Amino acid sequence: MASPEPVAASSSDAALIAAWQAGDEQAAAELVRRHARALARFLAGSGAREADVDDLVQETFIRAFRAVAQFRGQCHYRSRHST
Repeated sequence: MASPEPVAASSSDAALIAAWQAGDEQAAAELVRRHARALARFLAGSGAREADVDDLVQETFIRAFRAVAQFRGQCHYRSRHST
């Protein structure tokens, strides 16, 4: 079986998720790169202790990795209005 074609960093989140579902680990890494910092800011702003933020970000992505096969594309990783 041929390995999936890598997805460029300029791809949309939807394209990255589809590539990730097809086994492209670089797509998963790009999603983490794009969203980890914003997730950390969200968690810190929501009252998470600074000492816990990195662990919470990691746990969030672990849960996402485990559930990616069930993702149906009906929602976004974060709001389109987020920075």
